[in-house]
Amino acid sequence: MKHHTYKIALMGIEPTIWRRFKVSSTMSFHQFHEVIQRVMGWENYHMYSFTFGDTRIELIDSESEFMNFNNMKLEHSEETILEDVFTKKGDKVMYTYDFGDNWEHEIVLEKRENVSSEKIEAVCLDGARACPKEDCGSTIGYYDCVIAYYQNQKWKDSPGHKPFEEGDADEEEFNELIEWMEDWQPEYFDIEKVNKELRKYIRKLNR
Repeated sequence: MKHHTYKIALMGIEPTIWRRFKVSSTMSFHQFHEVIQRVMGWENYHMYSFTFGDTRIELIDSESEFMNFNNMKLEHSEETILEDVFTKKGDKVMYTYDFGDNWEHEIVLEKRENVSSEKIEAVCLDGARACPKEDCGSTIGYYDCVIAYYQNQKWKDSPGHKPFEEGDADEEEFNELIEWMEDWQPEYFDIEKVNKELRKYIRKLNR
């Protein structure tokens, strides 16, 4: 068996939100999806797909053929294995999560190494910045959250400063957004928390 080291980057956002992580090459793409959700910080609410060339990998159901507008070759994510697709350093696959907000990620295979263990493994090695809040409204909604976060921080750090004039009609909308964001911070990334969640998931796979 091999270990694969990947770098995943969320497209369309600067500075880049990215992670580097290592997994067993015998994982299915559905298991890979589960790892990506934990590595990036998504909450696994929505559908997903992997695409490369003319091939699309996803959880195939009765609607998959109907929704296959581009007539791509469909493969089942529970039956397709990483090492059958990622065969050499530099291979790339696009991962799309949430077909409404349409978050696209580029995944690049950086390293392949032989290991003696037959157990499935996954570990996050590095990364930067928090992924967007679920259902924030794609990149436009994401940047609204970022602006609101820093406005609110400035307000808290300078009690005499308010981001709105008295009676501003946008103040209620701003406050609702801050409340909805809860404790989200755009620069936050806790690798220990990520690896704790990965260990929980991997224990289930190795039972």
